Amino acid sequence: MVALKTLHGPQQISSSFLNEFKNHMKCRLEGSELEIYGLTQNKETGQYMMVYQYANRGNLFDFLSQYFRKL
Repeated sequence: MVALKTLHGPQQISSSFLNEFKNHMKCRLEGSELEIYGLTQNKETGQYMMVYQYANRGNLFDFLSQYFRKL
């Protein structure tokens, strides 16, 4: 199962979206449990999306709020 994070707004990859993608890839290389599979584009709308492993523990903010001290 996967989750998609959509870039809202213009159909171009913004620098902040690209930096977030790079940071996730760096975390993946450093042992993160959450897999990130890559980028994709909706051909009908032109929107870009990051493709993640589905996280059954909720979103990243909630996870870090709960487990930050243990990391």
